[in-house]
Amino acid sequence: MRASYLLFIGLFFFNAACVEKQEVISAPAFLLDEETYIELYVELKLLDTIKQSVDSSQFDSTLKDRIYDHYGITEEVFLESHAYYQSKPAEHVARLEKASQLIEASIGSLNEN
Repeated sequence: MRASYLLFIGLFFFNAACVEKQEVISAPAFLLDEETYIELYVELKLLDTIKQSVDSSQFDSTLKDRIYDHYGITEEVFLESHAYYQSKPAEHVARLEKASQLIEASIGSLNEN
């Protein structure tokens, strides 16, 4: 019971700290639309997961650049869009949920094959 209480208090203060410090930044000159941002975010997170699960000497370090090239953007454009979208936490949670759904759908289709 005491551990649950401490966990609740800890989560409360963590949440409060995130809300207080978060300020909305202005949109960058080139803002990725939400759908493209979510797709790109998913690909980059999957890439991070792959990097952690394989021998780094066998990993193609230019793969991230290829992903950016595929979308016709630079890393800077993604990072600016990412910072903007993250500055709106309530809306960003919805984007992350959609990203999670895309990942689950991809895993489901891989398991079917």
